[in-house]
This record gives sequence, C-alpha cells and structure tokens, in this order.
Amino acid sequence: MKTKLQKLKESKKRKRRLKIITLLGSVIIIAIIVGINISSNHKILLPTIKEEKTQIAEDKVEINNEIIETINEAEVVEVIETEKEAIKIKEIIEKTISENQLNETNFAFFYYNINSNEQYLYNENTYFTAASTIKVPIAMLYYDKINHGDVSLDTKLVYKSSDYEAGTGDTSATYKFGDYIPISFLLEEMIKESDNTATNILKRELGGEKAYRILIKQYTKDTLAEEFNTENVTSAKYSLDVLKRLYKDQEKYKDLINLMKESSSGGYLKKNIKEYEIAHKYGSIAGCTHDYGIVYYNENPYLVGVFTKNVPNAENLIAEISKTIIDNN
Repeated sequence: MKTKLQKLKESKKRKRRLKIITLLGSVIIIAIIVGINISSNHKILLPTIKEEKTQIAEDKVEINNEIIETINEAEVVEVIETEKEAIKIKEIIEKTISENQLNETNFAFFYYNINSNEQYLYNENTYFTAASTIKVPIAMLYYDKINHGDVSLDTKLVYKSSDYEAGTGDTSATYKFGDYIPISFLLEEMIKESDNTATNILKRELGGEKAYRILIKQYTKDTLAEEFNTENVTSAKYSLDVLKRLYKDQEKYKDLINLMKESSSGGYLKKNIKEYEIAHKYGSIAGCTHDYGIVYYNENPYLVGVFTKNVPNAENLIAEISKTIIDNN
C-alpha cells in the first residue's frame, strides 16, 4: 500500500517527464520546421543559380558566335580582295605576254604585295643571265659585314688591274691601280651607277666569283641549281626572295635602299612613274634586260620584277608593265 508521500513523489516525476517530453517535442518540431525552410530555400535558390549559369552560357555562345561570324566575314572579304588582286596582276601579265610574243624562254615576272602577302609569279624558276641585278645581294653581304662589325664604310680596298672592266661609273676615272678605295664609294658606284670595276673589287674581297655565289645563297630558302654556283644567273623567285629579305630588314639595309632609290636616273621601272618612290636595280647584258625593286605605292608598297631575254625594246616593256600595275592598283 503506497503512502501519500510516495504517491506525491511519483506525481512529480510524471510531471517532470511530461515537461521533458513536451520540450523535446517542441525542439523536434522546430527542427523539422527549420529543416523544411532550409530545404525550401535550397529548392528556390538552386534553380535560380542554374538559370543564371544557363543564361551566362547562352550569352557566351551568342558572343562567341558573333565573334566567329565577324572573323569569318573578315576572312571572306580578305580572300576575295587578295584573289581580285592576284587575278588583276595575272590578267596584266597574260595580256603583256600575248601582245609581245613572250613565253617561258624569254620572260619571267614576280609581284608581291607587302601588306597582304599576296603574290603572283610567272616562270619563276627559269634562270636568266643576272647582269647587274646580282649587285643587290652583293651589296647586302657588305652591309651584313658592316652591321657585324667586320668592316666599316670607311674600310679601304685595293684597286688592282685585274679589277678593271669597261662600263658606266667613275671608279676607273677617279682612282688608279694600287689605290685604296673606301667601301662607301665602291657600294655607291656599284648600285647607283652600276659600275663593273667597283663590283669586281667588292667581289674579289669576298673571295672571288665562286665564293660570293655561295654567300648570296643565304638570301633564299630555296634549293638552287648547280648552275647558280658557277654562273652569274638569277631567277624571278630568287630575286623576289632577295627583295623580301631587303624589305624585312630595311633598317639594316636602309643605306642600300636609299642608293637603289637613286639608281638609273628614271629608267626601267621608274620611267613612266614620277609620283612614287621606287628602289630598284636594273641590269642589261647580251640581250638580257631586267629590273626589280620596291615600289612605295601610298601605304601599300609592293615588290615587282621583270626579266627578259632577247626581247625587243625590253626597257620600254618593263616601264609599261610597271605603269600598268600602278594604273590598275
């Protein structure tokens, strides 16, 4: 039989348990509610983040597509323009060939636009007697030596009797055998006046005919025929490569380019063109008449070369081709 005191203690314990259970229940309910809210918030936020990422991705795709379309349009325009340029030059040369009975035995040509890199060549690998056009790469060898510090423009070379050769220029009239002549004088006479005696002195100092032929090969990456090693020959392709190097390194060769601008007193490529500067080197010997150079046409300079063999009035033909290109540019 429980006493009243025992009953009272048991009643208090039940009340405490009830309070604890009630409190725990409240905590669980609150936790459940908070969990639901957190979960709900995640369900709301996640789609929003996903949507933003999707929108960013779509924007990137749209921007990229616009960039790609712009690039493609630019490429198409450039291709069209350069094709037009090549076709135009080709038409000029084909007409010239037809009207003057030219062919691969007596004519070669090159054109290269420096800004667009577009080029047109006709019969570029046939060798012609180079005549004085070979004087440009010889001069380049000397400017290379000057830039390397091997010699200077004031360095003097001896004039030997074996160096004398008839032709234009003032070397033989200014100096006598045994005299020492500054390289600056010899280079000027060789390029501006096409002086053969000055050229012979410069070639001898390089080691002679065979030696200088080997040295000037460095201005092209093409494999040249054995004929190039033993004879004074050139081709349209080799000459184009020489001018490309000359223009690319024009700061190093600026003095040479200035001499070429003063060459020929207005003949050949320059003959019918007065409004634009042309740095060039002509050559003529035994029926072979050529000219090649840099035409400073506004902001669109180009390289051009014409090579002929036994072609009547070749100098005039070169002048006409040069003027026609200018007129159609």
